[in-house]
Formats: sequence, structure tokens, C-alpha cells
Amino acid sequence: MGYVDNKDQVIIHFRFREAKQFSEDLAPATMDGKKWGFIDRTGHFVIAPKFTAAESFSEGLAAISFNKNRWSDWGFIDKSGNIVIKPTFYNVGNFHEGLVMLFGHEVGGFGFADRTGNVVINRKYRGASNFKNGLAWVHPSDHGEKYILYGGTYIDKTGRHLWNAMEQNKLSGSKCDN
Repeated sequence: MGYVDNKDQVIIHFRFREAKQFSEDLAPATMDGKKWGFIDRTGHFVIAPKFTAAESFSEGLAAISFNKNRWSDWGFIDKSGNIVIKPTFYNVGNFHEGLVMLFGHEVGGFGFADRTGNVVINRKYRGASNFKNGLAWVHPSDHGEKYILYGGTYIDKTGRHLWNAMEQNKLSGSKCDN
């Protein structure tokens, strides 16, 4: 793989086995399909290939793993390649508004951690979205399957439930007994 610009001109030659999109001027790339590093916009590795999995940078941090199982032992590095959050999480997303969504199969669901790796909202949700404008959508585990049909609920960055569609439907007189 390589990169072309919007005029189909090659800007980084096709020499990578796999490469992902640029974010914050760096992109995860692998030459052999086994070890991932990060390249700059000239195609040179600025963070050496040493990870078994890597994702794009978000808010100055990128998810990485040293484990052959791509769904376990995720952590985060900064743009210098320093490990900022030790690879201990089962599965992670990207940072949004200072928090990252985590999935902890061993503890039963989705939650959120801060930039130091501290879990600030426990992993107890069946589904979740990233934070945007201070809110994240979640699907609480303690509600039945039908709860997701009503839109779940929204939480703030402290984990406080602010609004949920099921209650709003009842208040407006909507009947949702499917």
C-alpha cells in the first residue's frame, strides 16, 4: 500500500503491506503485516514498527498492542512512541473529549477511561458511543433487550444519566410495547 493525493498522484510509494489513514500527521503502517509502526507524510517511520496492532492518533494518543490477539492488551502511546497507558485493556476506541471508550469482556461491557488510563465510568454498558459535546449514548445492561429500541440513554462525563428515550416516550404518550 501507499498513498495518493486527490489528483491520483503518488505521494508515498506503494511499499507497505498495510497502512491506515493519517491522523495528526501520522499513520499506522506495516511492512510485513506483523509489526506496526507510524509513518510521517514522507513515508518514513518516525515510530519504529514494534507493535502487533496499531490505530490512528486521536487527541495526541494512539492505541497499540503487543499481543498477537488483536482484541486484547491494548494501551496508548504518544507521538514520540512513549507508552502513556500500559497495554492492559481488552478493547479500546479513540479518544474523544479526553475520554476513550473501553470494552471489557471480562467485566461485562463498555465504559470510559481518561488520558492516564484510569477507568472513570465503569464498564457496565451493553453498548456505547464516543463523547460529543459532553455526552455519550449508552445502553445500560440492567434494561431488557427492548431498551435499545427506545434509544438508550445519555450520560455526562461523570457517568450521570441525563436523558433516556424510553422515559421521554412515556411522557409524550407514545406507545412502544413491541
